[in-house]
Amino acid sequence: MPFVTEELWQRLPKGPIHNAHASIMIAPYPTVNAAWAHPAAEAQMNTASKVITAVRSLRAAYGLTKERPHLYVKCKDGEERGVLEQSTHEIATLSTSEDTTVIKVFGVLYIAHCIA
Repeated sequence: MPFVTEELWQRLPKGPIHNAHASIMIAPYPTVNAAWAHPAAEAQMNTASKVITAVRSLRAAYGLTKERPHLYVKCKDGEERGVLEQSTHEIATLSTSEDTTVIKVFGVLYIAHCIA
């Protein structure tokens, strides 16, 4: 949708790129900034994303489309638990859950009372 992108470009605060290019259509494509790379954060979000995907699949399988249940996530190790505890808000929001609680027990990730 180029017209939407152009409209947003025109409303951005003017900076060095804006001064050199009147339109986003003729501005250079953005380049990668290595300083913005954060492998640890990417790994953390990858773990949270796996949980979110599993929860969404289970919600669809059980027909829980309107309910916002409390989510319990079971972890097999302390490192994984720490990563998920830091992401409870994101997991709850993106899985449409009321809240997320991470519990430490040996086993695999699952939603309590749904999968044994």
